[in-house]
Amino acid sequence: MNDVVARERARRVTRVRAAGVIVAALVLCVACSSEDGPGPVLAPLVIDTTAVPPAIIGEPYTFAFTARGGSGTYAWTLSDGALPAGLTLSPAGVISGTPTSIEQRAFSVRATSGASSTTRAVQLGVDYPSVTFATGTLPSATWGRAYFTLLQANGGTPGSVTAWALASGNLPTGVT
Repeated sequence: MNDVVARERARRVTRVRAAGVIVAALVLCVACSSEDGPGPVLAPLVIDTTAVPPAIIGEPYTFAFTARGGSGTYAWTLSDGALPAGLTLSPAGVISGTPTSIEQRAFSVRATSGASSTTRAVQLGVDYPSVTFATGTLPSATWGRAYFTLLQANGGTPGSVTAWALASGNLPTGVT
């Protein structure tokens, strides 16, 4: 059987050589898969993701790992460590969920593609939301009358004191 296949391939290469397209025939034969030779040569499996963006406690989170090489389809698993509470890793390589605690976690993910697999160590932190200025436009002041307004902020660490400072410019005379 192998002699028949070899003669047929040689005949095809000869026909193609006569047509001036030898490169295409050789590439086609390298990618052939049969009982008398190796299958396609696959690029090495590599996880492209090198860092995972931080999550915010109580806010929905989604992040997808990326890879290349192998057979082109990937199955993802957690190979070491654990994700922050409230988050899971899908077989498609997507971290999703809503984090429920402030923490920093180191873990490794494994990508498997056919007979190849590789791992990548990463970290994912969960933090409080950034402090944002919540007060809209300040009310107008009237000359000669006392002025009072309450400034509000959102986010930050619960229970912490928000310190206020003038970022630029000057307050009007008599206002502190």
